[in-house]
Amino acid sequence: MVMKLIPRQYMTQPRSYKIGMEHGKANYNLAGAAAPQVPLNEVIDDASELLKGPVKASELPEGEPSLDIFLKERIIETQGFEDITTDNILITNATYEANFLALSETVENGDEIIISAPIWYQFAAYMDQTHEYSFCCGGMHPNSKVHLLKRDIAEGWKYDLESLKELATHRTALIVINCPNNPTGACVSEEEMKAICDIAEENGSYVIHDQIYRGLELDKPFSSPQAVNMYDKAIGTSSLSKTLGFEPVNRVGWLVTRDKKLMGRASTVNDWYISRIGWLSKYLTAEALEPVKYPMFLERATKQANACWDVIEKFMDGHKDIFEWSRPDAAFLSMPKYNIDMKSWDFSTKLAAPPYLTRILPGIDYGFENHLRLGVGGQTVESVKGGMEQLGKFLETL
Repeated sequence: MVMKLIPRQYMTQPRSYKIGMEHGKANYNLAGAAAPQVPLNEVIDDASELLKGPVKASELPEGEPSLDIFLKERIIETQGFEDITTDNILITNATYEANFLALSETVENGDEIIISAPIWYQFAAYMDQTHEYSFCCGGMHPNSKVHLLKRDIAEGWKYDLESLKELATHRTALIVINCPNNPTGACVSEEEMKAICDIAEENGSYVIHDQIYRGLELDKPFSSPQAVNMYDKAIGTSSLSKTLGFEPVNRVGWLVTRDKKLMGRASTVNDWYISRIGWLSKYLTAEALEPVKYPMFLERATKQANACWDVIEKFMDGHKDIFEWSRPDAAFLSMPKYNIDMKSWDFSTKLAAPPYLTRILPGIDYGFENHLRLGVGGQTVESVKGGMEQLGKFLETL
């Protein structure tokens, strides 16, 4: 499928984010995408001195090297990068900016992009009102062509490497992947990632690897592969927004690449056009990445996620006549397919209404009809049980 990009200014958050609001707050949330927020007093042992203020970054315990270098060193130490230096890392305003810079600074007018789907809204948001996709980089590159490479739950959400090889040419500026994936929770294998990078290298293409959920693999943290460890023109983007639930309080992210041309261009935009990040946010991120605490935070989040997925799995095992579902490899999201004759928007809005008051997102937001985005982020086992009970009662009426 080849599409013309829709300009960036027309892309907004999907309207499904407001599902349930007309009925007040939902009793049960099966749309959660992030870990429960790690309490800040667990990140910084004694925040009392910081709260007294004013405090200068130079007065922080780390002193020299600078706070930026200290943060970058923590990122290198905890994220499993190979042969990456602080010069290969750019601190950004969340993963949003990292992705935006990677997209805007690698693609020129007339270039082609390959995006796998389903994928996070920033890369490909489906507008069911207009039956079109919109893209983050659209406003900057209105003449670019996008190839959307769709994956299928029947194939375990695996990448179709043969189709990717056929689509990629010397005109392909960029291949976009998201692993662990939003919304399916699926991860690519080491062999698949290597194959994707090899295809990119054959055509001189960049690879963006949005890895915001990396570290929340449900079998073993950081077991999923990284493109930046395999290919010099790969770009890794991430933050702690999802893994530690920092989205409401701290929007520090990072872009990692060995490619000097891209780093130079992205740094220029970052320096001049993006608001500077305060030292307190950087300090908080560095402290959250402390090598003893950080794995503990991730272990707590994955333990909670696994317990919630056990509840979901039991429900799905009892409803195989309706749902096709695969337990996610990582984090808090999955994307079941259902065989009921009902559009996913109607399914979600009816489930959000009384008497069920249970929030779940429609698959059509990702361009996948007859699918749902089912999430357990930020939820307890009991709240997930309650939500699934309401889903069961809703199904009984159909």
